Amino acid sequence: MAAGAQTLMPIRGPRRGFSFLKEVQPILDRNCVKCHDERHPKKMDLRNTAVPDPGAKRKWTQAYLTLTHAGPDRKEEGSCWRGQATHPMLNWISAASAPTLQKPYSAGSNASDLFKKLDGGHCKTLTQEELASLATWVDLGVPFCENYCEANMWNESDVRKYQQYQAKRDRMAAEDLRTLRMLSGK
Repeated sequence: MAAGAQTLMPIRGPRRGFSFLKEVQPILDRNCVKCHDERHPKKMDLRNTAVPDPGAKRKWTQAYLTLTHAGPDRKEEGSCWRGQATHPMLNWISAASAPTLQKPYSAGSNASDLFKKLDGGHCKTLTQEELASLATWVDLGVPFCENYCEANMWNESDVRKYQQYQAKRDRMAAEDLRTLRMLSGK
């Protein structure tokens, strides 16, 4: 408090979207997969195996689906996978969570059994930085993709549609910037 306000610093690198594939899966690959794979069916499967989700037009990893306790929304073919945000093993606030006032420490990495296990000595090969990355992922709401394009299963029509809307967003952002500069006199 005596030092005064500090400038916010980026977390482990430049500003970017948080990608499970780039930030979390490599930690699991280095430290966890040797014990948590298809050969150990009673343990969580944390492999980097792609799992297609035609309903979402996305490819998840088995590790992401396992950690988020995800399953198909409905029994029909082509339904999207959905995680369980309030599961005791990994608890997070999802975009679909009720917009009520949350009690401190009621969700997130500090309310997840996974971190209690890790803090209790499970998988002693994880570094403090790796644990912090895992906690950051949970506390950000367990994002999978760094951006909308990552891990997609789009056809050519989907790509063209995305590019069309992205170009429109870019034009609007440029117009906003021109307006702000004009209003600020710069």
